Amino acid sequence: MIKFQKYYVTDGKTKVKVHYHAGIHFTSPTYGVPCVTIYSKEYGHELGDMFPAMTTNNTDIQTDYFERSRARLFEGHPLYSSALERAKKNDQEFQAKLEKKYPTV
Repeated sequence: MIKFQKYYVTDGKTKVKVHYHAGIHFTSPTYGVPCVTIYSKEYGHELGDMFPAMTTNNTDIQTDYFERSRARLFEGHPLYSSALERAKKNDQEFQAKLEKKYPTV
């Protein structure tokens, strides 16, 4: 069972440090479809092992070494709602932190 934590995703055996982005996908053929993108903060293949069909890594040459893996969960995927909830919760916590640090007058 995959769990979406604040700073990582785990399947019970492996932990992958990630950050989340909830939004709309603007690339064909899924243009305009809501999705959650999970970006790996590590260089390994663990994210691809957890989400084999949804993971991409466009690394093809040495200079692309800094491209890390990412997985996209689209609306309708069984894990989409859990990932969306985590992404929104992280965004709310970040926004609260910003408002505390830079209060508006």
